[in-house]
Amino acid sequence: MAAHPRSLGETLLRSYKLAHERLLKAAEDLPPEEFAWSAGPSLHSVAWQLWHAARWDDVFASYFHRA
Repeated sequence: MAAHPRSLGETLLRSYKLAHERLLKAAEDLPPEEFAWSAGPSLHSVAWQLWHAARWDDVFASYFHRA
């Protein structure tokens, strides 16, 4: 049986790590044309969305490192 998180911070970090792992798995084998795909002319590409998620990884890592 898995241990339950003890605090809100631990719960958030655990959820974030799971979402991050799923995002990496989903993007792992995308061909270049799918990275370049966008749902519309004024919307960002898949590659940009992945970059944005990676940037937020940096922000969250910095926050949790300080906490």
